[in-house]
Amino acid sequence: MRQANKTNVRTYQSIHKTIYIPLADEVRAIREFPQPTSLRKLREFLGLINFHRRFIPHCAEMIQPMTDFLRTKKGPSSAVPSNAEAASAFSNVKEALANAALLFYLQPGAPTRLMTDASSTVAGTVLQQMLNGEWRTLVFFFPETEARRNTL
Repeated sequence: MRQANKTNVRTYQSIHKTIYIPLADEVRAIREFPQPTSLRKLREFLGLINFHRRFIPHCAEMIQPMTDFLRTKKGPSSAVPSNAEAASAFSNVKEALANAALLFYLQPGAPTRLMTDASSTVAGTVLQQMLNGEWRTLVFFFPETEARRNTL
């Protein structure tokens, strides 16, 4: 749940006492979001995606072609340039959320592990717990990093 003007707004649905997924209405709103034509609309779309990023593995990598447009010094009503890579990323991230992974709630006392991996631009983390004999994902986290040259 998140706060919006002091009114509780549900954004996730619990499908079992230990499992949750994004609400169908939230997913539908994102799937029906039109291709952004202005920086303002692009920011709006990326805000929706970022709120649900825990359900989308490699989200930062996936939306990178769109976030590159935000680095321009243009105003919010400026047009978003036409770009095949960004258009593909837009479709792919919407599809990834529609096919979102089931995420599980933390169960105190259950074995827990943190899986990590990194490249020069992304450091990925997955928090998992052993539940009913299987490793279940609690959260994905793939923050984007700035590529830098190693000086050692």
